[in-house]
Amino acid sequence: IAWRSEGSALARHSGVVKFLPGRDADETLVDMVLSYEPVAGRVGHVLAWLLGGDPKRRLETELTRLKRYVETGVAPHDAARRARRPRI
Repeated sequence: IAWRSEGSALARHSGVVKFLPGRDADETLVDMVLSYEPVAGRVGHVLAWLLGGDPKRRLETELTRLKRYVETGVAPHDAARRARRPRI
């Protein structure tokens, strides 16, 4: 999976995620590369880090949540609920 931000994005970013087979048949490795240019450069990065918006920290948190969900099948308590479709 690969992406890149569009020209109008506040902070330009791009990334690649690869799912690779692990040593065991039931193991998958996730390899991710993320690149971003925060608003205001290095100063913007420091401010984001201080305010808890650091992309590396958020990415690690979200990957841990995904791992837990995949392994247990239990959605996080704050996950979006599926909207029910109206019956026709």
